[in-house]
Amino acid sequence: MKRIVTIPIAILFVVYFIALIVQSNIIGDLLSPILTLFAFLPVFYAFFWKEQHKLLKISGLFYMLSIFSWFLCDFFWGFFTLVLHTNPENNLLITYGYSLTNLFLLLSLILSGYFQVKSWNKMQIFLDTVMVAISIMVIVWIFVFEQDTARAKILVSDPVSMSSLIMDFMIYAWTNIWFFSTRKRKEPLFVKFSAAGGVVFVIIDIIYYYEYYYRSYEPNSLLDGGYVIAFGLMGISGLIKLKVKEQEGTFLDKEQIGFSRIKKELLFLLLPVLLIVVKGIQVPSLLFLVTAIMFYFIFTNFTQNSIFRDKILEQEKEYISELEKRVEERTHEVIKIMNTDVITGLKNRRYLEEYLEKIIRTIDRDEKIYLLYIDQNKYKSIKSIYGKYIAEKVLEEVGKRIEHIMEEKSGLVTSYGEDIFVATFKSRGDYDEALHIAKNVINYCSDGYLIEDHMISVTLNIGIASYPHDSKNMEELIRNADTAMMQARKTGFNVIQTYDNQIGLYINKKDRIELKLKRVVYDEEFSLQFQPQVICSDGSIYGVEALLRWYTKKGDYIPPMDFIPIIEENGMVIALGYWIMEQSAKQLSKWKKEYGSKIKMAINVSSKQLMEDDFTDRLVQVLEKYQIPKNDFEIEITENIQLETNYLIHDALGKLSSMGISIAIDDFGTGYSSLYYLRELPVNRIKIAKELIDHIDHDIYSKSIVQMVISVAKVNNIKVIAEGVETKKQWDCLKQMDCDEIQGYLFSKPLVPDEIENNWLRKNE
Repeated sequence: MKRIVTIPIAILFVVYFIALIVQSNIIGDLLSPILTLFAFLPVFYAFFWKEQHKLLKISGLFYMLSIFSWFLCDFFWGFFTLVLHTNPENNLLITYGYSLTNLFLLLSLILSGYFQVKSWNKMQIFLDTVMVAISIMVIVWIFVFEQDTARAKILVSDPVSMSSLIMDFMIYAWTNIWFFSTRKRKEPLFVKFSAAGGVVFVIIDIIYYYEYYYRSYEPNSLLDGGYVIAFGLMGISGLIKLKVKEQEGTFLDKEQIGFSRIKKELLFLLLPVLLIVVKGIQVPSLLFLVTAIMFYFIFTNFTQNSIFRDKILEQEKEYISELEKRVEERTHEVIKIMNTDVITGLKNRRYLEEYLEKIIRTIDRDEKIYLLYIDQNKYKSIKSIYGKYIAEKVLEEVGKRIEHIMEEKSGLVTSYGEDIFVATFKSRGDYDEALHIAKNVINYCSDGYLIEDHMISVTLNIGIASYPHDSKNMEELIRNADTAMMQARKTGFNVIQTYDNQIGLYINKKDRIELKLKRVVYDEEFSLQFQPQVICSDGSIYGVEALLRWYTKKGDYIPPMDFIPIIEENGMVIALGYWIMEQSAKQLSKWKKEYGSKIKMAINVSSKQLMEDDFTDRLVQVLEKYQIPKNDFEIEITENIQLETNYLIHDALGKLSSMGISIAIDDFGTGYSSLYYLRELPVNRIKIAKELIDHIDHDIYSKSIVQMVISVAKVNNIKVIAEGVETKKQWDCLKQMDCDEIQGYLFSKPLVPDEIENNWLRKNE
């Protein structure tokens, strides 16, 4: 289709120029308007019809009118000569009508140039304008007026022609200014063709007026062909614009700025050369031109360097701004990660504490902050039975349900620990409102959860505290709610407990114990009792477990459950642990010497003590000091998350195992990772927790778990001891399950050394 249209037009152009050469006025008058119309159509469609921008559309309107007005004048010129057989030069509407092209073209340039001027450097525009103006003045004065003022007076006598020439020079000046001022921009091809068309039109028009006034103009000469060429270039620009999208100008790289930057300006040097070639050496004019060009180059070079530095600075600012934006985005991401629990997706402990600090400072005088400390029961058992993934999915589902309930109070729900949630909200109501929310949480969350075909039941305990009613600050608010939850857990499952004075007494009790621990004398107040561990099949003694007891100087007994958590918190457990190690080894050595006993000694060791650099060495030194065989000594460690994650503990257990020292996991089945230890840690024995043994004789659930643990342990060549055996039925069940050893009140409570000797060791003599 393109070829069908292009070839005839090309033929018409060839025929037209042949007619001009042979001076065929008829063909010239016929084809000139036709070819102009062909140029008009793509300009009309591309620059006006398809243009979306309002201002550019108006510019396109003037652009296409500049060609269309010429077409009309050419049409009527041919009509007068070919049809009416009259001289159209006598018709002022036709002769002056051609000047409309100059006007419309100038208006189009001014409107389209509006977008260009905004991005140009003002100093460079001034320099380019001055240099272009000087060039035009020299061209007009020397080549048009030939340095003769009389010639200028001829043009002044014809205002329309004079106006057309002025517009020609303005178009030429504007195009030149655009050409030089876009030195750092790569303009689209259609713009270049359009500008070329305008320049050709202006040059031909100036030559026309020169011929018309100072020589002899002949219609349908090659001069008229120049106009058609100019319009043809404009038409081509319209065709190109229809095919490609206008591209944004791009700044040149630094390497392109230098000599290449002044390539365009070198065109000004052609003017003196042209002057010398055509007119000979004109000293005053040459001196004037060379001086102007020299200053132009100097100031342009300075200006371009300034523009370059400004551009570099602007790019650096943009780069820094982009970096700051990216840093801000990454900071938000990091803060989000730091404030989010990876398992539940809820906000975490860090975020909660910051949030509470903030709202405590900003609440109204009559407002209260209620905090619900929510514990998911049996999380460790779920983890032991079903594995870590299932347990975490249950946590996630519970968290979602609590969050759904708290939405009605615009409250916050966070994950505060492995199996702990904290919900908080502001209110002007009393404790009844918080109790109502807590009951909703219990009712909605204490349910069965179907996770990967496993139906898992969940129960909760909730402690409630408020600020400022029963707490003075954020730390106290959380601690009081935690204390209330602990009281609820002692009562049973799905229990809600508010903080009150009785619970406060418990805290005071803890404070009193902490004070006493600071003054305690180990050898005077601490002592060891020993509970026998017997072989399950016949009840004969296998070993003993050393248990710490505390009697103050006043004779008051403080239970281990009251002071052990405190010494774990304050770090005293490490020093006390070494004291227990020394005393138990000393006692075992005595029994071996006096009774020839082959019993084993088990002591409890804290995970904090295991992380001591010299723990293994000190233990070996104690055993060697009292001549205790390493396989007669056992350390018991309680399940906790550090056993999985701490490499120091892993290393310590590995060293102990390689020496032959037995390692036992205490309270197995209520801890963090259960069967994980059987595969990953050098375990010799596991002690099944009392909570699982209590109901073994009548609860199929507990019985199944114990049986599974024993079976898996035996596959891994690990001994099993059951803790807390209190009835003959429990013993019989364990015998049936092929349990290795048992320990509990059915056989003996913890005894002082003399009682162990009298009740157990002397029997075996």
